[in-house]
Amino acid sequence: MPITTIIVAIIFLGILIIFHELGHFITAKRVGIKVEEFAIGMGPKILGFKKGETAYSLRILPIGGYVKMIGEDIKSDDRRAFNNQKVWKRFAVLSAGSLMNFVLAVIFIVILVYNIGVPASPVEIERVFENTPAQRAGLMAGDKILLVEGIRVDTVNKFAEILNENWGDSIEIKVLRDNKERDILLTLEPEAAERPMISIKYEKVSVFQAIGLGVREFFSIIRKMIVSLVLLIRDLFAGRAVDEVMGPVGIIGEIGKAFQKGKLYLLRLGALLSINLGVINLVPFPALDGSRLVFLLVEGVRGKPIDQEKEGLIHFAGFVVLIALMIFITYNDITR
Repeated sequence: MPITTIIVAIIFLGILIIFHELGHFITAKRVGIKVEEFAIGMGPKILGFKKGETAYSLRILPIGGYVKMIGEDIKSDDRRAFNNQKVWKRFAVLSAGSLMNFVLAVIFIVILVYNIGVPASPVEIERVFENTPAQRAGLMAGDKILLVEGIRVDTVNKFAEILNENWGDSIEIKVLRDNKERDILLTLEPEAAERPMISIKYEKVSVFQAIGLGVREFFSIIRKMIVSLVLLIRDLFAGRAVDEVMGPVGIIGEIGKAFQKGKLYLLRLGALLSINLGVINLVPFPALDGSRLVFLLVEGVRGKPIDQEKEGLIHFAGFVVLIALMIFITYNDITR
């Protein structure tokens, strides 16, 4: 793997991690919790400085980061300690990391939508690539796609979905060309599946339209990602889908590919990774923010906190499991 790819990936992932930890850090400061350290990376410290009551450090392993708050893991009598704050304040601090990742993802998506635009409606072909099934079938630039196999095509996603379901078969497409409807038989040759056949025309949008469309796309991605995560967890417990999980090596490879394609591809991947980081951290698994939020909800219902030592042991056990899982996934990445 080229050193340039690794450097770009470290910087890129570092930005996502910094935003996540900034969410915890800023919220903790706002609600009056004493923050001892704000760290980017793990392991031995490379450099650092102290400003006020908080130490800031950059650490050698670019695999995460943390915000060290007094009273978070060990009970403290300090009135500004994490453990002495109201439930809603602690809940706000723990959820702020994922919230910041979601905000960053929305920013990325809005920039993408504003720069690329939105697909024309009805779907219009901008270019037909040479030596592809689309060219052989007679599709042309300017064709507006009306129906595919008798199904009305309102969006690019719908069009792509129908194509993906029919590779190896022939499908009938009704297009509008020169104000006349034409029927075209497109044979989707399996060997052509890896190459683009056509490009779609996009129309520019205003900043306000980009914001609205970006927010809508964000929630659409969130919904799909949660469904995929639930199915993945189910398959993992059933002993399936292990090969589908991508670890650090695979992610670095994807960042490298996106970097070579251009900044817009990198933005798209950044949005997906930022959403993924936010969602994963909200999973109620010990050591993740999600499990800490569950403990806070239980405390709110009971009216008293769960023993901090017992909770700490549960989180430590979860951390060990996560590290073991990460090593296993990384090994799978390398062997693939």
